[in-house]
Amino acid sequence: MIATREHWRRGRRGPAAAGLQATDAGTARAAGVTYAEAAKIIGLAIGKQDLTYVQLPDEQVIQAMTGMGMSRNMAELLCEMSAAINNGYMKALEPRSEKKHHSDNI
Repeated sequence: MIATREHWRRGRRGPAAAGLQATDAGTARAAGVTYAEAAKIIGLAIGKQDLTYVQLPDEQVIQAMTGMGMSRNMAELLCEMSAAINNGYMKALEPRSEKKHHSDNI
């Protein structure tokens, strides 16, 4: 997720308003933010304080993807990969670093 720091300089919007610990001039590092926290931050930034993260069942995601024209096989593979990441079975080979990745502050 990428957002400009300007979003967080406007009033009470941003990590602090969401009750999150802020770092680096009022921004939260994406690597340490959960989906629920990210939804709360985004909701505050767009004026929808009740925005929440909902994890959909795989079959519902597959139906949505195939409804947009993706093959069922590809949709199933994406869901399988997502589950592997979420369960910790799939991880990056190298840790994140400022040298290799551009800033991804929320």
